[in-house]
Amino acid sequence: MPLHFTPQYADSLHSYTMSVAVRHDNEYPFANVGLTVDFFGTDTLIERKHIDLPLADAAGNWLGGGFGALYQASTPLCTGLAAGKVTKVVVWQGLNTDTLPHITEVGIIIH
Repeated sequence: MPLHFTPQYADSLHSYTMSVAVRHDNEYPFANVGLTVDFFGTDTLIERKHIDLPLADAAGNWLGGGFGALYQASTPLCTGLAAGKVTKVVVWQGLNTDTLPHITEVGIIIH
């Protein structure tokens, strides 16, 4: 099931970086997560990106920061984004499984 986000821009005169963040717990069974991200502007698909976000290194150590048993990893999706160009973001998981167990949150960060 896809996740839908509506980006909020603080100032229409600035350009932004948009990132995707994934939070997971210690029991996540994979070393990465594959995501497909669709960017829409006024209900028209602008771009589709396929992201392979590593969550663990080759030794199985979790990457990213976190507290206790939760870890968060993120990656930039686009830079120099004009405010309002992207009005909707849809994120799909891309692994060969119906669900992603132990993923606790997925979000879009505008900075």
